[in-house]
Amino acid sequence: MGDKTFQAGPNGTAGSVNVSFKLTVFDQNAAGNPYFTDKNNNPISIVPSANGIAVNPKDPKNPTLSDILKAAEGAVNFYPDSNGGSGSIITTTSDIATQLKAQNITVKGDNVTLPSGSFNVTLTGRNNTNGKTTTVTVPMKGTGASTSTAGAPVIKVNSANTTNGQYYQVAQGAAFDPLNFVDSNGVRHQFTAQQSSNNPTVATVTATSNPVSTSESGRFYTVTLTATGMNGKTSTLSYYVVIVGNGSQTIKADTPAYHIYGNNVEKASTSFKAGQTVYVGNETREINKVSYSKVSTTSKADANSGNLWIPTSALTTNSPSTGTDTNTETHPVMVDSRAYDKNGNYLGHMYYAYDNIEIVPTVVTINGKTYYKVANKDEYVRVTNITGNKRTLRHNAYIYWSSYRRTPGTGKMYRGQTVTTYGPAMRFKNGKKYYRIEGCRNNNKRYIKAVNFY
Repeated sequence: MGDKTFQAGPNGTAGSVNVSFKLTVFDQNAAGNPYFTDKNNNPISIVPSANGIAVNPKDPKNPTLSDILKAAEGAVNFYPDSNGGSGSIITTTSDIATQLKAQNITVKGDNVTLPSGSFNVTLTGRNNTNGKTTTVTVPMKGTGASTSTAGAPVIKVNSANTTNGQYYQVAQGAAFDPLNFVDSNGVRHQFTAQQSSNNPTVATVTATSNPVSTSESGRFYTVTLTATGMNGKTSTLSYYVVIVGNGSQTIKADTPAYHIYGNNVEKASTSFKAGQTVYVGNETREINKVSYSKVSTTSKADANSGNLWIPTSALTTNSPSTGTDTNTETHPVMVDSRAYDKNGNYLGHMYYAYDNIEIVPTVVTINGKTYYKVANKDEYVRVTNITGNKRTLRHNAYIYWSSYRRTPGTGKMYRGQTVTTYGPAMRFKNGKKYYRIEGCRNNNKRYIKAVNFY
């Protein structure tokens, strides 16, 4: 905004006083496009309202389309452009009817049967000088028939559902808005919220934690968003941001490398150790809820043009530490294991088979499933993938390396013996299911047919 000062001069009479005052001029839109503001003259695309704008007609349960349009228009200011050009709000009652019907609100002629919850009205303003338009969303408060508005608000990205623990790469030096940013691929990610899974009315969403600075490549941050619904309920969403530049970056965790063909991920012969440096390409891919980044040991250009990928999580410290856990134990991960948060939500990265992991050996139950907490992290892994389950053989059994090959140096195991198995049964190429068992490693594979266990 800019301020212009005007001065009232002497009026020609004795004792006259000069009076100065400031007139605020909106110049944030130098291109002369139309724009909406709230009643405090802050430019907006969504009216900030915790409870929705009341319609207040003569009959609050059955207002007219004109009542609703008037209430929405009264919640905003419209400016055709910053230079005093002409224009107006061009939304009509017919437009309002179409919008309400799309939200399953009953409209009969000019009368509306409001829901008890909330709904949205979108206003469009037009600049008559250059024909440009802009819109604003106005959350409205219903006062009529009961509809289901239960539940916490839902946070979305680019109008699609999203989950905790997503990874985004942002270029070094790029501008960053936690609700609306462009990643290193050039893809824009815009976060919004709605009142609940079955109520699409806009909810307020803010960044309650945004430590991101793009000045230094290789840095890793956790951003937390909070959405607040009109019923007072809240939802939170956390995502991770990795800053990438043109120079090399350090890998933070041991990881295999992969090749990606379409939506198929295949393990490459290459692997990386924590502490190695790589060049990180601009491109990321998310497949089966895992984010992958292109890398090269040669150059960023080679990373961008190649087909070598690692999980983006290997470039980060994953989740923030929760302090120092005591009485921890180190175990090999026996089955590729997803990392979960304390609510059982997948965090977007994995712990890989036969790598060691430090855990707190107390079993934690989340949503009926058992987990171990990862030492010094807000992360959890399934018990069955770490210490396994004890199972009893119902038949004598051999130990297999693959579908058709027994593991060398192993003999027969006998009915009644107890064996530790890990993870779910796996289907082999011969169509039969097998459990991975104790002692299994990459260079010493051990499986027993699932049908041989009780």
